[in-house]
Amino acid sequence: MDRATLLAEEIANHPPTRTPLYSSAGLLLATGYVQIITLEPAVAQKHGGPYIEITPEQICKENLHLITNVRHTFFYEYRSNDPANVMVYLQRRPISYKGVLHYRRGFYYIPLSDVRWKKEAAA
Repeated sequence: MDRATLLAEEIANHPPTRTPLYSSAGLLLATGYVQIITLEPAVAQKHGGPYIEITPEQICKENLHLITNVRHTFFYEYRSNDPANVMVYLQRRPISYKGVLHYRRGFYYIPLSDVRWKKEAAA
């Protein structure tokens, strides 16, 4: 099964509204999401992804801490307050590829690979 089909199944099985998103260590990162951002393979190879787009109202900011010793031009870097250390981006500037807006200012982004759709038991 190709990546696009797998992604479509993930979305179908986990609709955006109020779906809880957890780290691999079981910490709640967000309640709901807007969409899953995918990029063309050449762009994704350089910038990663796919990413889950989350509004400020959906993110569990109390479970994150701001990384202050690194400054990024396009985003603020947060990390989850757990051993999973999930990187969460707060977009500072919009980013477009080939004229299509992919990352919006004021939204949070988490790599899809770092998200669990259900809370997993601690190992």
